[in-house]
Amino acid sequence: MQPVSGIDLDAFVLGQQSDLLAINSLEEAHSVLGAMIDQAGHRLIYFGQSLGVELLGDTRVMDSINRLFRRNRSATMKTLVHQSQELVTSGHRLIELLRNLMPAVECRLRRVQSAGFEGECILVDRTGYLFFPNPDRHTGSASFNGVANVDKLHDVFVQEWEVAEPDSEIRPLYI
Repeated sequence: MQPVSGIDLDAFVLGQQSDLLAINSLEEAHSVLGAMIDQAGHRLIYFGQSLGVELLGDTRVMDSINRLFRRNRSATMKTLVHQSQELVTSGHRLIELLRNLMPAVECRLRRVQSAGFEGECILVDRTGYLFFPNPDRHTGSASFNGVANVDKLHDVFVQEWEVAEPDSEIRPLYI
C-alpha cells in the first residue's frame, strides 16, 4: 500500500491507476475522495452505519458532488445507512445538498447487514473506491482502479439495497 501523504493525486486517473492507497487521516480521505469525484462521470454509492458527515460533509467533497451533478445531469447517487435522523436534525448542509439533488439521489435505510461488511464505503463509478473498515478511526484504503474490490463491495451493497426501505428523513422539501 502506498501512503497518500507525499503523492500527487492529480497524476491519478479514475479507471487507470491500480495503486492501493493507504488512508491515514480524514484530511487524506477528503483529498482522495474529492479527486475521485471530480473525475467521476456516472455514479456514487455510499454505505455505512450512518450518513458519513465527517467524510461526505467536507466542503471540498460536497463541492465535488455538486460539480458532478452539474456536469452530468444523468449522474446518480445512492446512500444506504442504518440511521440518518441525527444528521437531519442537526441541519447539516449535506442534507440540503442531497435534497436539492433529488431524484438523482436515492437514500435508503439498511434493514439487514451483511456478515462480511461492517465499515464505511464509497464507490465511484465502477472503478474507484474508498473503504474504512472502522469508520471511527478514519484509516483505510482507496484505489482509483480497484475493479475487483468495487465489484465485491457493489455486490454487498446490491443485496442490502434490495431489501432496504426509503429513508423518510431525507426527502425533498416542497414549498
